[in-house]
Order: sequence, then structure tokens, then C-alpha cells
Amino acid sequence: MVPAVSSSRTSRSPRAVSLIALCLAGVVSTGSAEIASASPVLPPTPHSAPTAPSVTPGVAYSCGDVSVNHCYGIEDWLGATDGVRTSISVRGTTGGNGFVTNETWLSQDRFWIEAGTIAVYSYNNGKPVYFWADMRPGDSQLNLHYGPPVAAGDFGHAAAIDIHRTGATTFSVTVSAQTGTKINASSTGNTMAPNEIQVGTELAGTSGASDPHTNFADNQYKHLNGGGWNYQHSDGSTYVIPNPGPVATAWDSGHNPSNPASPPGGVFATCIHGTC
Repeated sequence: MVPAVSSSRTSRSPRAVSLIALCLAGVVSTGSAEIASASPVLPPTPHSAPTAPSVTPGVAYSCGDVSVNHCYGIEDWLGATDGVRTSISVRGTTGGNGFVTNETWLSQDRFWIEAGTIAVYSYNNGKPVYFWADMRPGDSQLNLHYGPPVAAGDFGHAAAIDIHRTGATTFSVTVSAQTGTKINASSTGNTMAPNEIQVGTELAGTSGASDPHTNFADNQYKHLNGGGWNYQHSDGSTYVIPNPGPVATAWDSGHNPSNPASPPGGVFATCIHGTC
């Protein structure tokens, strides 16, 4: 079934501090992902930049530290599903004195799988890398896996993210970029029953981050019990936290899923104000 549109935001908030918050606090396990080869699905060429909120360019922002009070620009769909697909345009992001991610989440309450790109001040000289992570029922810590650094040939193209159920307690996680597949992994022993999909940007820190216009295109969900893939055709719910704040969002040039003229699945866009 199509994930239901809802204004509820309570399930996302506890996960908001999950990724690098726990990583940099030293309470996640880390590992490396397998590398293979494949071709991505490219999103439409970007058109209009998101409308930035009323924050003065060049000034410090307030997005907490590595553990709390992060900033977000997210599109959210609710409803039972067994998978998510999106194509994220790969940009030259920097994490400043914190981190910035462009990613997707497949989740149930406080359990989730996430994948995308991340630039964090304490890893790879602050330059973006691919990553995935999971927090499964029964886990006491987040399981974070860094992939390879973003290759020069990936910038300006798209990374196709695919997270979906392949067994009763197993989910496949792949990230395929212009120069090949960067992550080919599995979340095993995972008993969650996903009921939420999100795409967007997470920002932590107080200064120095950059995240140019980033598109999230070809947005899809997977039917339950081995069913097929469908493009999102509802607009979901947009969350900018705080609002106003440093992360800007928009449906790119009106390319929201409910618009018949939109590319399939819509084209959601984010950026950090001052670098849009």
C-alpha cells in the first residue's frame, strides 16, 4: 500500500540524533561496506533552488553538538512498506565543525536503516564519504558503516540508494554512484516492520558546513510481502527543524509527486542556506 501521509513527527525525533551523534560519542560500532560495480539512476537536472528560510547568510547557525539538537530538512511518508529507493545528487559537502548528511531512512519507531553521504569533521578530512547504518530491535548501540570517499567522478551525478527486505529479518542496502556501487551490504537479524520513509538532510554543529542544492529524485516504496516497487504519488509531509533554520527545502520546480507533470516520484530538494 502507499505510505500514508501524516503530520505526526514524533517517531523521527528520537532518531534525529542517531547517526554521528552516537558515532562521535563513541557508542556505535563501525565497519566497512563491500564495494562492487553498478550504474545509478540519474535524477532530473536541478532547476530552482529551495527557498531558504530567513537566516542571514554567513552567520553561525545553531544545530547543537554531535549528540543533540540537530537541524533537518526532511520529506516524510508514513505507512507499512518493505523498502525505499531514492536517487541523491552528489555534491561537494563539508561538515564544518559538525557534520552534514544527505540520506534516506527506512524505519519503525526507534529502529531504522539509513544510507547516503556524510561529511563529518573528524573523518576523511571532513570530505564526504558514503555510509550506511542500522539500529535494530535488541541493539544497544547504532551500527555505523563507512563506505569509500566520494570519487571525483561522482560529483554532479547521482547516487541511487536502495534499502529493502530480502528475508524475514534481512534487508539489503546498496548505494550505487556514477563510478560504481559503493555499498553492497545487509542488515541482518533485523526484526523491525518498517512504517516510515524519509529523505533529506541532517546538520550538526555551529559553523562551517556547506551543502549545495541536493535533489532526492525517483522516490519509491516497496509493497509488503515481496511485492513490487511503486513511485511515491503523495507529497508526504515536509519538516524543517527548526523553522526558520539553516536547512532549506522545496519540491524542485514544483516537481512534487502529486503533480501529474512531475517526474515519477517527484524531486525533493534541500540545501544549507548560504551555500544554495
